[in-house]
Amino acid sequence: MFCISAVKQLLYGMERIQNGELDFTMERKKQDEFGMIIDSFNYMLVRIKELLHTVQRQRNNYYKLEMLALKSKLNPHFLYNVFDMIYWKMVLKNEYEIADVVATLADILRYCVNHKKEFVTVQEDMRYLSSYLSFQRLLLNEKLQYEIRIPDELSECEMPKLLIQPLVENAIK
Repeated sequence: MFCISAVKQLLYGMERIQNGELDFTMERKKQDEFGMIIDSFNYMLVRIKELLHTVQRQRNNYYKLEMLALKSKLNPHFLYNVFDMIYWKMVLKNEYEIADVVATLADILRYCVNHKKEFVTVQEDMRYLSSYLSFQRLLLNEKLQYEIRIPDELSECEMPKLLIQPLVENAIK
């Protein structure tokens, strides 16, 4: 009789794991082979949680290293100065549309390269997104129409920097 209930207990535990539940342990009811299997199941569950945590930590480290590598390849101050020079040359020639494109591109670069903060407010990320969309609109000959609406209660919430832009870029494509 215990054999059937232990198997059912194991099947139920496996089903919970398949549904993404990892914060539980199974109770060992007897000191027999099924009890040892339940102990092994619980140990496996602990190891799965540890491995998931390790993978997440490694992903975060990879992202940081990738950004540092990109940043080290670029000298942002040089690029900012180049964009600034181009901007003012265009303004002096009354080429305001091109000057705006250059200024927008410089803003986008500044936001992307500034790695002091991994998390920004929703409002900050939406300001960047607005610059990105302005640039896309110019690239698409004004064919892109968009509206950004953020509820006031969310504007100061923090989120990972550059979280929304790839989604918007894919939507445009």
